[in-house]
Amino acid sequence: MHFSKQSRIIKRVEDRLSDKQIEGHKGDFSSSALTKEEIEQRLRTNVKESKIFFTPMIKSKVQIGETALDVRLGNQFIVFKRTRYPLLDVCEGEKEELAWKEELAWKINRYQEKIYVPLGKKLILHPQQLVLGSTLEYVRLPNDLMAEVIGRSSWGRLGLIISAATLVHPTMQGL
Repeated sequence: MHFSKQSRIIKRVEDRLSDKQIEGHKGDFSSSALTKEEIEQRLRTNVKESKIFFTPMIKSKVQIGETALDVRLGNQFIVFKRTRYPLLDVCEGEKEELAWKEELAWKINRYQEKIYVPLGKKLILHPQQLVLGSTLEYVRLPNDLMAEVIGRSSWGRLGLIISAATLVHPTMQGL
């Protein structure tokens, strides 16, 4: 899927903050983008504290940019089924009761459908449909780097826009 390319701009966290501040998004992150050479060095290093773990790297010459790593759209999605409920009010009651939380989780599970699309097959998106996807690559960042997910503007002009979870915090690991 060619439209699946997205960029992760890798940035150094220069001002060291406590782990609590990083997790709580407090403080000002002073940062600068890593160069292509620095990204390549961080991918190759055996020092766990500074290594960027990124797999699968299929075409490093294409995926490593001047200040970014290109990631691809994976094949696991969450599709929202708008016809199940007229609305899904997550604040309804705002109760701490276990029964209310369980009911909300049940409604969310009915409102969403997890879909696996085999490689080479298509996922058809309809106008104004919301779909959450994950990357094909598994990524683990060290505690001194953060990343930002930025969509391709050429796809944004066609209505495919990335807007959820664009900031990737230090020590993040996953798809």
